[in-house]
Amino acid sequence: MTTEYSAELSSIAAPHVAPVRTVNPKRLIRERWPLMVAVAVAIAVPSCIGSWFLLAAEYDAGATLRFLRNKQSVLFDTSNSFARSTDYEQHVLTEAGLIEGPVVERVLNDPEIREHPYIAKRVDPLQFLQQSVQAQMRPNQELVDITFRAPDRDLAVAVVTKTVENYLELAASTNSKRGGERRSKLAEERDRKETQLEALRARIAQKRESLGTARINVADGSASELEQSRVELAAAESKRMAAALEASRAAVEVERLESLLESFKASSGDQVFEFGVEERVDSDALVISTAELVAIEENALAIAEETYQSGAPQLKVQRDRRDSVYAKLSDAKQSARRTAISTALERARTDAALATRLSEDAVELEQSHRDRVERLEARSLTMMQAQNQLDEWEREADAMQQFLNTTVSAITQIDVESNAPASVEVAAQPYAPARPSQRRKIQAAVALIALSMGAGVCAGFIREMTDQQIRSPQDLAHLTQSPLLAVVPHTRYDQLPGDVDPSSIMSTHPGSTSADEYRRVLGRIVYPPEGSAELNSCLFTSASRGDGKTTTACNVAVALAQANRKVLLLDICARRPNVERIFGLDQGLGLAEIFEGETTLDASVRATDSTGLDVLGPGTAKGFVVGQYASRELVQLLEQAEQSYDHVIIDSPPSLLMADAGMLAPVVDGVIVVTGAGMSSQGMVRRCIQDLTQSGANIIGLVLNRVKPVPGGYMAANLQSYYHYGNERSGKASAQSEGDTTNENPTMLLLDDTDAASDSSEETPV
Repeated sequence: MTTEYSAELSSIAAPHVAPVRTVNPKRLIRERWPLMVAVAVAIAVPSCIGSWFLLAAEYDAGATLRFLRNKQSVLFDTSNSFARSTDYEQHVLTEAGLIEGPVVERVLNDPEIREHPYIAKRVDPLQFLQQSVQAQMRPNQELVDITFRAPDRDLAVAVVTKTVENYLELAASTNSKRGGERRSKLAEERDRKETQLEALRARIAQKRESLGTARINVADGSASELEQSRVELAAAESKRMAAALEASRAAVEVERLESLLESFKASSGDQVFEFGVEERVDSDALVISTAELVAIEENALAIAEETYQSGAPQLKVQRDRRDSVYAKLSDAKQSARRTAISTALERARTDAALATRLSEDAVELEQSHRDRVERLEARSLTMMQAQNQLDEWEREADAMQQFLNTTVSAITQIDVESNAPASVEVAAQPYAPARPSQRRKIQAAVALIALSMGAGVCAGFIREMTDQQIRSPQDLAHLTQSPLLAVVPHTRYDQLPGDVDPSSIMSTHPGSTSADEYRRVLGRIVYPPEGSAELNSCLFTSASRGDGKTTTACNVAVALAQANRKVLLLDICARRPNVERIFGLDQGLGLAEIFEGETTLDASVRATDSTGLDVLGPGTAKGFVVGQYASRELVQLLEQAEQSYDHVIIDSPPSLLMADAGMLAPVVDGVIVVTGAGMSSQGMVRRCIQDLTQSGANIIGLVLNRVKPVPGGYMAANLQSYYHYGNERSGKASAQSEGDTTNENPTMLLLDDTDAASDSSEETPV
């Protein structure tokens, strides 16, 4: 068995964090609309019927008041500049509020209204009346409608009548006494404001006189002087920073020279290449003269070496003289270096003192400019504060004058209103129709229907969120990162005969959509991802019974055989074997007999009608076979089968029901998990994948089986497009085929005459 798998296949077993499940509105409507409609109807029908009979019919009584605009036009006197017009709409809205408040309270004081049973039975009759009596202004009109609704027609008319009468009385009494009191209050306020305005104007005049010409100086000269001072301050800051930098640099140079002098004193005549010391040594007069003597002695020594022998006393004397001159030259250079360093140090100290003095002068100059700027800013700020206070007083004086003008205008309006006509009249007398209104019942029915629809939507949403059944590829995407290899449609919707055996679709209907989906699985086995070896052994399993794993395994095995591959279909479902029955074979020798040594693999396999496909069942001793799934003999048997066949397809029991698949999964090249739509829950499939992964299985993908198209989905259209894809011929080709009743693909004959038959059949998964 090969172990050369790609990184993609090996990474499938990595832990997968399931994404947060979201609700698709389209899927919610397609899948749950019957439930939502049923819940809505179940709630709406009885509640609407009950509310219709429980709610009593009511009479709508009403009256109309007209608030005349000509009253407000009288208040506007064009000949007087301080006359103003009031806000008409605000006035009418205020009066409507009075009707719903104090006027209704006066209505309740009437014994006829207060003692009526419909009013008296209320816990708070006043609050009930204030909420029931409505005074609404008609848009863009002078009319206000007063309405009241009650089961008793006479009571409704009486309440509206009393409301109109009490409001007219209240308005008349209020207008008669409000004018005198309001005018006296306004006159007192006018006199008080005039006194305050005179005092404020006196303070303004005094403030202007105290400022004098300072305001002009602030506006003209002080600003330019302040800006010039700020420019000079910026220049002084730059000069101070430059002087401080130069002083710091000079101090650093002094420290370096002092350190150099100390190290030179401690050294033994080393050369010094900093600060031009060696250049000064080379130009020293004593060093130059001593160097000339060295040259003379070197020349004399050379002549002596040519004249005398190597051990001659004269030669030794000459060498001693040469060494003596060399010593003098070294002393001269050392003295010259010390002198050069000391001279540079003194000069650096002088420069540092000068730089320090210049830095201190720059600091004093900067502080001088800063003090001048602060003085100018303080003076400018003082003048600005004084000017701002003066401006504030002037604005306050203008506001007082405006308020005084308004007060005088109000007094004038009151004087004019005393001679104005009435501002309100009854436009329509209180009246109630002879028939009661059904509006309340209709409103309750509409509200109940809306609530029922909301309850239906909530029920569908809850059912969608709590539905754990696998129904679509999207449901599998929440469980694993393993690829979905195929989506096999239900045979009812695949334009197949009603009596078709799903396990033999590849043999009987190779041109169907289901067969094409099985070939997709075949492609993953024969042509794995780049970098992977072809899968020799593949195990098919599922989470539970009814998912269709045996059907998928048989069809994939037939597809491999049709691709000229030599295939062995191995059935290890000892408790419930089906593979031999599917291919029309009786139960014969199998795994049990091989493990007992009664037969061999080659002698036990049996050929099928599909060329290249052999079948091996579990044998007769079921209990013995189950106990051998973890044995070395089974591993050796699989290795022998892989050497004799191109592919070994293994049909195993459901992994959650039995441990057979978990024991065999680690020793095969790949595992395919088959899930039936509407058969296994998400938790079962997730547990199945986790168990297989923990056992070391290489899950190469999943197959979703028995998928049904949903209303509004694309699956039904895709099925139709699949079968019509090859039938789009020209008119000539179609005419030629009319007389030919033969067809290489038998499923093409089922396009028009099998819908009714297929709807009555159900696929029986194995």
